[in-house]
Amino acid sequence: MFCYLMCILSIEALEDADKSLSLSDKNMRAHMRRGIALYELGRLEEAMQSFNNAKKIDGNFQHFSLNS
Repeated sequence: MFCYLMCILSIEALEDADKSLSLSDKNMRAHMRRGIALYELGRLEEAMQSFNNAKKIDGNFQHFSLNS
């Protein structure tokens, strides 16, 4: 039940981030939150792209490595 709930919450978080980005693709926090949601859903390559997008907007953004 817990895993199902986490999946639902991650899907909702992804939808929220996508909605924010539809309003402004320069929203670093929306890219970051989208990356976290994608990571939680196991969509690692897409997550890294979102983290990289956040870093392009804010060069000080530090994301974790998925390779560790």
